[in-house]
Amino acid sequence: MERRVLYHRIPMRDIEEVERSLLSKYLRLQGLLTREDGQGLVEYALILVLVAIVVIGVLTTMGTRIQAAFQDIVTKLGG
Repeated sequence: MERRVLYHRIPMRDIEEVERSLLSKYLRLQGLLTREDGQGLVEYALILVLVAIVVIGVLTTMGTRIQAAFQDIVTKLGG
């Protein structure tokens, strides 16, 4: 690969240093985009949301039965 210096005042070693710096930043960015560290946390959050939806659904459909059962208990206890 042939490298040409566009400005004769810039030393070649400075250009190579900038190239290395950009390459290392690019590789770090690629590492950030492909990391899977937070994947488990997202999965737990999704499971928690699904459980919450199921609980809300059950309480909504059976809410009147549960309320009647508690009212029956209170009545029988003399409250």
